[in-house]
Amino acid sequence: MENHRSIRDRAELVLVSSALRTQRPADGDWTAVSHQVAAVFGANASGKSAVLDALHYAQTAVSLSSSQWLKEPKVQRAPFRLDADHPHAPSTYEFDLVVDGVRHEYGFSVGPSGVVAEWLNDYPNGRRRLLFERSGDTYTFGRSLSRPAKISGATTSRELFLSRAANLGHDGVVPVHDAIGSGIDIVRFGDHHRSHRLSAVIDALVDGSVTPEQINVLLQVADIGITTVQIREDQMPEHVRQAISRLERAAKKEMDDLDNTDLYLLTEPEVRRSLEFYHRGQEGQDQPLRIDDESDGTLAWLSLAMPAVQALRDGTLLAVDELDASLHPQLSAALIGMFTDQQINTRGAQLVFTTHDVQLLSPQSPTPLAAEEVWFTEKGLDGATALFCLADFPHREDDNLARRYSAGRYGAVPSVALSLVRSLLPEMRDCA
Repeated sequence: MENHRSIRDRAELVLVSSALRTQRPADGDWTAVSHQVAAVFGANASGKSAVLDALHYAQTAVSLSSSQWLKEPKVQRAPFRLDADHPHAPSTYEFDLVVDGVRHEYGFSVGPSGVVAEWLNDYPNGRRRLLFERSGDTYTFGRSLSRPAKISGATTSRELFLSRAANLGHDGVVPVHDAIGSGIDIVRFGDHHRSHRLSAVIDALVDGSVTPEQINVLLQVADIGITTVQIREDQMPEHVRQAISRLERAAKKEMDDLDNTDLYLLTEPEVRRSLEFYHRGQEGQDQPLRIDDESDGTLAWLSLAMPAVQALRDGTLLAVDELDASLHPQLSAALIGMFTDQQINTRGAQLVFTTHDVQLLSPQSPTPLAAEEVWFTEKGLDGATALFCLADFPHREDDNLARRYSAGRYGAVPSVALSLVRSLLPEMRDCA
């Protein structure tokens, strides 16, 4: 990633082991030469979330640039804005990923007026092979990519060729498009995003893709006293339905071009579904609690554990912002352990997360992290974020990484000036 929010200069987050010296492993086993987790540490506002936001932006561009983004009045961008040049310079994003056992490189650069460059290469025999390359409106196609000219002619400057070709069903790019669009799940921090995740759990229970027994197992892992979970259905009050109906009619009258998607957002179902949790009570009597009465820790665990299980099932990438928010350190470690345990993670699923939990670096951590799995972000005086790896520093296996990190040996820690608070409190200034 380059020129995205606070990430001004090129930055790489690498999940492949440095032990791999060739373009592909000799036996074709990419899982054996890849890291299943990557933890990003850093001070507040150092750019940790910007790393995942760049991933989210690039994934969204692949998914939506030839559909929803074309409805926007201008090109969607989030460049570095703390100097005069970068707001007008292109932003670049690149994925290095394995699709159907073959390594692929896909990337694009986007500027204020649209896509500046785009490329896709693969390594079917260990050597780089061009699939397509785009510079402005000029395209170069490799021999292995069939019937691309018609698609490139239909691709506007504001959309990615990969998106347009996938929407038109081009077999040569659909697997790469889907690996990025569907093979990466990003869990963002905040109550709104958590509510969305919990709604997805309810939908999964309703359609049968997840069973109550599976939810119960995850809740028992957390040992939070919940014996079972059920779906609660409440009839919507008549006066609420009537109010929504009036709002719909008013919207239709005022906005003739309101499409079905917008109408759906205005419409509430007659039955409102929510989760109900049964807790162990006295004398063996389980007591129900509604979701609004549950602790933040319970809801945070459930909203993270379900996407983790799905990633483990599919062998995909899960990215979590602020993994330790509202979670006990042991639950954070348990989630990480789901990916590092080879008996659980049998399909090469990967977890990238940001965190402040220094105990994950401690020798006593139940899920010790290798040096190549630990990353740091640090923001300079110019406001630009640097992303670097613990493996770049000299260290020994028996080093107490938590203590060394807290002491500032690797940077990426806040410089706290508590004495400045005195200027806010007159009585403290008088005492001084």
